Amino acid sequence: MKQYRPDAKVFYLTVKKSDNLIALLRQNMPQIIEPEKVILSGGVWLNGKRINSTSTTITKGEHLKVYVCPNQGYHYNFNPNSIISECSDWVVVVKEPLVTIGMDRSNQYFNLMAGLNRFYGFSDLRSGVQPITRLDYRVGGLCLFSKNKKAERRLFNLMQQRRIKKRYLAVVDANNMPISRTTISNNLTFTHKASKSELGKPAKTRFILRNNNLNDVHIYSAMTKTGRRHQVRVHASSSIGPLINDEMYSKKYKGRHTTIGLIASQIQFFWNGKLMNIALTSDWEQQLLAWIKLETSS
Repeated sequence: MKQYRPDAKVFYLTVKKSDNLIALLRQNMPQIIEPEKVILSGGVWLNGKRINSTSTTITKGEHLKVYVCPNQGYHYNFNPNSIISECSDWVVVVKEPLVTIGMDRSNQYFNLMAGLNRFYGFSDLRSGVQPITRLDYRVGGLCLFSKNKKAERRLFNLMQQRRIKKRYLAVVDANNMPISRTTISNNLTFTHKASKSELGKPAKTRFILRNNNLNDVHIYSAMTKTGRRHQVRVHASSSIGPLINDEMYSKKYKGRHTTIGLIASQIQFFWNGKLMNIALTSDWEQQLLAWIKLETSS
């Protein structure tokens, strides 16, 4: 697993003399070593839009926002062995941790969506493969993508109707007391992180112990009845124990670029009248668990 730290440095430039973009960056931002890579990766923004051409003329008085990141100049190389199930309308793949689902502000090409579009031969990211289910950058597991606009609309409607079910594996340190099963139900709000609040939206998660003290961790099956942001993470921290490497909900962990002990293990939905029940293969499950364990001990 190739790990590019995604922290982007942000620079601002108010243009004093009209010129093309590449010239402006070379003349005014010597701290940017490879300005062409920054531009072609989509790291330059003007009025909320990406500027992808080095020859674009920027007018005096305009304000540029420039993101510089180590993965600029790279494309995500999708591994076809990551495909778990597919048809002409959709594909379910394994997302490795420490890779984003979609484009970020510094690079529109080093992400799973862009890699899939290249694999299937779509040159226009807007009309090709699109993510339906999403995972945080530090979480690995199954993700569902549409392959065409009609399927995208149908799957999006299923998501809105909560008819696409997801299950997870929650991995916690074995020093936490094992609990055979528990259900957490409360209201959550999100400001920088999830927290309990009477003003929040209902959230419900059920945890069932699957493996007790397996290689120094407990592994739980986690079933969400709702889909709030960071729901499993915050519910785990208040019941079975904080997820491995989750520094946001535990003072024990520090790193912001380590794999969190959470794996999307199952996706379930109906398609053309047939139940699609798609689960991780045992090989992929072991690989994802190994990444979590490796980064815990490193």
